[in-house]
Amino acid sequence: MLISKGQNVPVNTAAVRVVVGWKDTEFAPSVQVCALLLCPNRVRTDDDFVTPDNKVHRSGTVRFTGDTTIDGVRSGNLLVALAGMDPPVQRIAVVGSAVGGYFGQLSDLHIQIMSATGGEEIARFDTRETGRERVFVMGELYRRDGGWKFRAVGQGYRSGLAGLANDFGLTPPIDDTAPPEPSLPSKPAKPAERKKRPAPQPPPQQHGYPQPDGRPPYPPGQPPHQPPLQPWPPQRPYAQPGRPAGPYQGPPPGMPPGMPPGPARRQPPPPPGYRHPPRPPGGR
Repeated sequence: MLISKGQNVPVNTAAVRVVVGWKDTEFAPSVQVCALLLCPNRVRTDDDFVTPDNKVHRSGTVRFTGDTTIDGVRSGNLLVALAGMDPPVQRIAVVGSAVGGYFGQLSDLHIQIMSATGGEEIARFDTRETGRERVFVMGELYRRDGGWKFRAVGQGYRSGLAGLANDFGLTPPIDDTAPPEPSLPSKPAKPAERKKRPAPQPPPQQHGYPQPDGRPPYPPGQPPHQPPLQPWPPQRPYAQPGRPAGPYQGPPPGMPPGMPPGPARRQPPPPPGYRHPPRPPGGR
């Protein structure tokens, strides 16, 4: 019988086989199927927690019988003897713990309650409301009016076994760290845009022509100063031997030292018949 979340059905057999199954895909995490014996809402000791490591309860009424894979469906199996259950036990919660992943990564997650003798299906619950839960309570067997019933629960814990231990009185696990978040494909990074260099700006226009001595140009409003065709070079002092550098003062008096005296200059004789003009009176 297919039931939905929150519904319940009576269980009229002495023993049942509980099967928690999911589709075995490449990226599906493994699931450990466990059982909690509650009195009525909490366990008495950690021995009331049946796991693949603690396969058989001390009373022998609940045992983990292993994992199977049939036609691509993997499942964990529990065998529960309802007729010989301890009187203080009022509820048996069927729990799955995802190892290295989340229940949202599983597909076709379901739980079946079957007769342990004939194999007939009593109830089936398919759950699709899964996400980041690391521990999921699939359903529970509970006492009612002297008999037993099965209820579809479908409640998950994102906090993992620590949240389950807090609600049902278990000792918190030593190592229950969350697996790393699955990385999403990142978009390819865009190449960095090269910054365009600003175009060179012409120097600010000056009014007039700069003066040769470094003074600022003529202010606006005055007639522009036309530059000369060729700038005059600065005056250089005339170097003369024995004189300090300075402006030109003419040739030095006398002959330069160290030069031999030249021949005396002679006036050429006047031509024949040449007569000097008479001097004016009082003149030189």
